[in-house]
Amino acid sequence: MTSRWRLRPLLAPRSIAVIGASEAADSWAPEIERSLRHVGYTGALYPVNPKYDTVWGVPCVPSIVDLPRNLDLVVFVVPARVVVGMIDECAAHGVRSVMVVSSGFAEAGDEGRALQERLREGALRHHLPVLGPNVEGFVNYVDRVAPYGTTPPADPVAGSISVISQSGTVAWTMNQMASDRGVGLRIILGVGNEAVLGLGDLFSWAADDPHTKVVTSYVETMRDVAGIGRGLDALRSAGKPVLICAPQGRSEAALRAIVAHTGALAGNTGLRDAWLRGHGVVLVEDPVTMFEAAVLLAHHRTLRTDGIAGAFQSGGACTLFAEAAGAAGLSLPSFAAPTKRALRRALPSFASQNNPLDVTGQAAVETDMFVDALTALASDRAIGLVAFDAFPPRLPGEIPWADPVLSTVVDLQRSSGVAFASVSMSPLGYDSEAKAFTQKWAALPFLQGHRAAAGAIRALVDSQRARGRAMPDVAPHANRGRALRILRGRSGPLDEATGARILELYGVSRPKEALVRTAAEAVEAARTIRSGCGGGGAGRGPTSGCSCAEGPGAGDDRRHRGPGRRGGRRAVRRVRDDAPRRSARGDGTGGVPGSAARPEARARVRADARCGLRPGRREARPRGGGGGGRADRARSARSARPPRLAGGQPARRPRPRGGRGRRPGRGSSARVIEGLLAALGWGSADFLGAVVGRRIGSLWTVIIAQVFAALAATAIVVAMGDSVRPVAALTGALALNALFTATAYVTHYRALELGPVAVVSPVGATYALVGVVLAIVFLGERPSLLALTGGVVTVVGVMLTSTDLRKLRAGTHGMPPGLPWAIASAIGFGVGGFFLAYLSRHLGWVVGMWASRCAQLAGFAIVGLARRKSLAARPPARAGIGAAIGVGAADLVGVTAFSIGAHTGLVSIVLVASAVFPLIAVGLSIAYLGERPVPNQYVGVGLVAAGLVLLGLA
Repeated sequence: MTSRWRLRPLLAPRSIAVIGASEAADSWAPEIERSLRHVGYTGALYPVNPKYDTVWGVPCVPSIVDLPRNLDLVVFVVPARVVVGMIDECAAHGVRSVMVVSSGFAEAGDEGRALQERLREGALRHHLPVLGPNVEGFVNYVDRVAPYGTTPPADPVAGSISVISQSGTVAWTMNQMASDRGVGLRIILGVGNEAVLGLGDLFSWAADDPHTKVVTSYVETMRDVAGIGRGLDALRSAGKPVLICAPQGRSEAALRAIVAHTGALAGNTGLRDAWLRGHGVVLVEDPVTMFEAAVLLAHHRTLRTDGIAGAFQSGGACTLFAEAAGAAGLSLPSFAAPTKRALRRALPSFASQNNPLDVTGQAAVETDMFVDALTALASDRAIGLVAFDAFPPRLPGEIPWADPVLSTVVDLQRSSGVAFASVSMSPLGYDSEAKAFTQKWAALPFLQGHRAAAGAIRALVDSQRARGRAMPDVAPHANRGRALRILRGRSGPLDEATGARILELYGVSRPKEALVRTAAEAVEAARTIRSGCGGGGAGRGPTSGCSCAEGPGAGDDRRHRGPGRRGGRRAVRRVRDDAPRRSARGDGTGGVPGSAARPEARARVRADARCGLRPGRREARPRGGGGGGRADRARSARSARPPRLAGGQPARRPRPRGGRGRRPGRGSSARVIEGLLAALGWGSADFLGAVVGRRIGSLWTVIIAQVFAALAATAIVVAMGDSVRPVAALTGALALNALFTATAYVTHYRALELGPVAVVSPVGATYALVGVVLAIVFLGERPSLLALTGGVVTVVGVMLTSTDLRKLRAGTHGMPPGLPWAIASAIGFGVGGFFLAYLSRHLGWVVGMWASRCAQLAGFAIVGLARRKSLAARPPARAGIGAAIGVGAADLVGVTAFSIGAHTGLVSIVLVASAVFPLIAVGLSIAYLGERPVPNQYVGVGLVAAGLVLLGLA
């Protein structure tokens, strides 16, 4: 079962109560009762209205509490406020589902939106499925239930096509077309305002429904994208085609109509359509084409090939079908030589063998000729579907001349695998005899109108291709959790500042801007922004190309204030480099599209296309993001970043300067700082690890520290709200990360047990060389010459800090205790650091950090099992456990800082900067353990500092 709701009580109820039941002509209630009676509903029906004793000839009760408990469905036809107040009563009385026909909710303004939110909150609190509000109802043809505001057609026919629509009128139109043609439907249903149940929930229901074979839908807005995606994926998994008519909003009038109908803004239809196609949807242009496509797909799911053939009794029909097929992008291949020879034998001598094939009007009299021609087409391997014209009888008593043709066609479908479809030139009304004819030949689809039929065949071709096209598993964006936290608790349109923050999280750059109150401030802001984007040059001052034209009263800010009102603020921002030259006026006489004109802003700021300026909308700025504040400076430092897909993967983009892993605009100095923060954490962990390891053993220290780190990382992931599903795709990298890093930790702490911290820890820090090589080879990084120089100087400094040159000069060449273990740990940390950076790049720093901690914990668990006897022989003291937790906390600080740096910049720079953590350990060892540095270690520290400066300048 794919749906999160149990919808049988709603869509196939056995007991229904109508709240607000009456026989008034201006009420929806009588229509609902007539519809139920019309389709043959046999369940219990209870009218509820305190005004009446009887309604529709049956007793009427005053309230819900007077009804039997555990009713399947309650239908509300009362004012919106009354509905909201009765949801709790329904839940308390055991009602299983609710349908709200009433209007006056979100479509009615702010007050209605508040009522709808209360309705939604109450329904979710009781897990009560609610259809609507503002919904016309539904007709379930299979189970004969129709709480519907419009009487269904006279002869409802049960079938396999489900119509689930955001427009009740579109659903009703599909219903009428089906009735006129005798086509069977499974259900027609409007979703209304989708306060609780949405399109996605109904799609999921249809995926589980055994009677549904094809789903059609009219969609204007997608309120719950994730839910719709789940429903569409469930339908594709069930092998059920989905046809959607989604308006493109190509005109201003269409956009206004969409907003008026749904209350939602029309977005980028290109992105929407690509997303829908990615989930297996077949898009059609209009409801008529959608209906014909549904009829076709209810009969045929696959074609043996995309080639289409036409066989018609008129040359004009052939021409019109060829044009319609061409407009739909269908392939009409030429017939093979054997096919042409068979056609010459079957048809009159004057008939051609073109595609579409003119079988001439003689075929209606000599049906054998028509049969032979269709048989020849079915033998052509380039043909997957044959469209032909064989219609139901049109006059009473007319001889069904087409019976022999259709009998052969049914046999050919079964034997050859070619699909057939009867196609008329125009819509035809079916009387009872025609409907009986189509039911007799129910194995064949009868389509109407060449253009609609061609669109239906196109839909069949697209549906077949969609089934073979898997939806890519795109990992959620690394910053999705941060974006959701910003949006938490918000409703309605976002202000510009919040929208910009969301876009920046997804890698969409924003021009630098500053808020101003007067024309003079605008000019000053223009100078600052202009100079910041290279406005100076030969013959050009920093403000050339920028001017401020003042309108009446612009110089007197007091004119723009009312009593007690603060002066209006304006935003001046840098325009994209590729933007055309524009100007914007605050007086409404002209401006950049999308900017808000304010009468109090008379300043006009202009700039050339290289560094344009325009006034923006007055708004409240986020903390730290005021004019010239930290957020603005950070934005100005960033060049245009490539957009990222909503699912989280970077869009295709040219390789940025400095290496593939580097994010444009994020400087090396930030990476150095993040590396130094990692060094601070790791250096502290080293010092504490050395002390604790000598008390409880290195293995106990590692296991306790990493258990704490893994638990803390899990808490961070939960708090950030990031998805961990993409981790499954990188199990290989996780396994290698666990193997090398677990080995590195064990060997590193073993080295700290045996040797001096001031020697062992710096040797282990040479892991940066291993990681840098791996980043260059496998991540394609190309650090600049300055960065490489800084890296070499830093590593040499670390090496000097790790040894005593006096012993070398004295001829003491013995290997210090623990040094072999330190070398092994350096290799392990180098490879493990590379994989940590790899995970951060692909999963985001939060999930990457969490996955690496968990993987390493698994590795340590294996090591612990292998050495369980030694662990049992030396259990840790309680004080040692607390100290080991401190090691884990310090280590997690280092890992977090490293993950952030690796995710946002060059891994090689972060690696080298983080490698200076021995300085922390050395300093702590001198301060607390009495270890004494030698002169060359001072030189090493100086080289480290110089190398870091070079890295920061790179």
